[in-house]
Amino acid sequence: MASGRAELALDELVAVEQSQGPEASVVAAAAYAEQGQRAAVEESLTRMPKAQPALSVQVSRLLVEVVRESWRPSRGRARVVLDRSLRLAAPEALRRPFREAGPAVQLLLAADPRLLLEHPWLNNSESSSPHRSGYAGKVAPAAAEAGADLVETLTPKELEVLGHLEELLTTEEIAEKMFVSVNTVRTHVRSILRKLGVSRRNAAVRKARELGLFAA
Repeated sequence: MASGRAELALDELVAVEQSQGPEASVVAAAAYAEQGQRAAVEESLTRMPKAQPALSVQVSRLLVEVVRESWRPSRGRARVVLDRSLRLAAPEALRRPFREAGPAVQLLLAADPRLLLEHPWLNNSESSSPHRSGYAGKVAPAAAEAGADLVETLTPKELEVLGHLEELLTTEEIAEKMFVSVNTVRTHVRSILRKLGVSRRNAAVRKARELGLFAA
């Protein structure tokens, strides 16, 4: 999950002895949420024990709820749940669930500068996640001021492709990394170019940098 590969996370869970425990259940729910598999999300969450789980599991479960709420036309409820998860994590400065969260959570954080101002501990760690180098799912806080409206028009998959474009990967390499077809990548690229108002890939990367869409 930390590397942004929900499919592989689900495969790895098969080999986990405590696959019905709260930690494994919330990881499965998060992976299914990234894939948009609503029924599987519900099933994974119902397997969690009623006893109070660890704080990290509680926060991660709320972030799964954030993703589910982000599927609605209005994201108001998603922002409310995100705020709850931040307040729950704040006393322990629990950054990991947010750093490993998917694009939906990152977009909401970037689009609401109030949350980042209220929770500066999110960016106080000198070390950021080693994965997703250049991955646009890690939207930089500056995007909240420099183009939050634009960020929300890009889908999570488009943001991921945009991050790979910054890494100078070819269409074929992006397709292999994302486990999708070359035609799917080309469709995402065309959409990115249109939304950013540019005609070439390198211009899209430059525009994204200007808008602060890439994490530092």
